[in-house]
Amino acid sequence: MKIQNRFIKIIIGSAVAILTYCIIGLILKDQRAKSLREHRKEVQAIVSEYYSISFTYYYKYKFNVNGKIYYGSEKRQCEKDVPAIGDTILIEYDALSPKNNRVISSYNYD
Repeated sequence: MKIQNRFIKIIIGSAVAILTYCIIGLILKDQRAKSLREHRKEVQAIVSEYYSISFTYYYKYKFNVNGKIYYGSEKRQCEKDVPAIGDTILIEYDALSPKNNRVISSYNYD
């Protein structure tokens, strides 16, 4: 009986921990999106490399804000939609936290 009670406590504790983690993640994601909308700046970035994680492909880009280099990445949607390394893309970033950034559009490639 004690083993069952302990097992139930572990299951409930794990469920609460996972739920808390998910809720906090959603709140932080919403705060980042809101800050990006409110403090949005546009800049050109340069595609610097390609990489993959578990058969999902991405490209990394870098950009300069006030003399400091920042990086971001974007998921590659399809092979023909991928800019080449060295190409220029347009991104937006949060003026309060340039690490919070995303691609607006890709251009300057065929």
